[in-house]
Amino acid sequence: MQRCLLKLSYWAELMSDKVLKGMSLYLNICKRIVAVFVAQGLSILGAGSLVGIDVYQSALLAGIMGVAHVVEMLARKFIDDGKITLEEVNEVFNSVPTRK
Repeated sequence: MQRCLLKLSYWAELMSDKVLKGMSLYLNICKRIVAVFVAQGLSILGAGSLVGIDVYQSALLAGIMGVAHVVEMLARKFIDDGKITLEEVNEVFNSVPTRK
């Protein structure tokens, strides 16, 4: 009985580590998506006013387009092998075009 409980304890600990690792990756992706939205939105503020678009509309459109690009690339990485690793996430976020 004790041996069985030790095996269950081992598997529970292993699964909790996997869940924590997955949640950490999920939070990392969410934070980085928000950062992409802000970076893309702020970088376009002046350009919208030149063509007659309200400032908030141009910032919102730029932010949404940046997030859409990231989500599309993450989806393509997931389709390839059915999982997303931290290396793939870094690759996707490093390919996002930013204006400096």
